[in-house]
Amino acid sequence: MASGHAAPVFYAVLVHAGYFDHEELCGLRRVNCRAEGHPVEGKLPGIKTTSGSLGKGISVGLVRTLNALPVGLAPSAEVARLVEKGEIVSWDDVKLDEGSTVVKLRRQQDALD
Repeated sequence: MASGHAAPVFYAVLVHAGYFDHEELCGLRRVNCRAEGHPVEGKLPGIKTTSGSLGKGISVGLVRTLNALPVGLAPSAEVARLVEKGEIVSWDDVKLDEGSTVVKLRRQQDALD
């Protein structure tokens, strides 16, 4: 089950962990409530990625766990080592422009951890 489908449980766990007050859940599944449906990054404390798309959790988890690089976001990347076919390209395998979108996104991601 995708985390978006278990949003009420996810929100309850965040309340229990002290991320926000249980009063936020009074508007659960109501339009314009911060807990209106699928978790959205930045809408409530403790949510580190937006959910909703089935299967998204697998890709997000792999990217974070393997330190993988979303290559499509780094068109100007220079490979720093030979990457064999089938290998996962990590952040350590490339040289990136400091001002590139992917570097900015990585800094935002690191700030959430």
